[in-house]
Amino acid sequence: MKKYRVYFATKVHVFTTWFRRKERVSETDYVVVSAHNEAHAVKLARAQVNLDELGMPFRVTQVREAPEGEDEGYHQGSGATSPDR
Repeated sequence: MKKYRVYFATKVHVFTTWFRRKERVSETDYVVVSAHNEAHAVKLARAQVNLDELGMPFRVTQVREAPEGEDEGYHQGSGATSPDR
């Protein structure tokens, strides 16, 4: 099994431009889990996040492989935006 980092949105900024409603993810946190594949990683990450405390639907922004030495569990992103965005 591989380790994956599952990034998810903790804050979404919603704005409108003319006739369109747009959303931009402004903050993310991530969970490190050991899983068989990316879909399994998302399922395990969802189980570790307190959805009531999050106050919004669980929304994955990206899934990446994590280094083997990284500790598993929930990691706060310290208010940073998701990488490569």
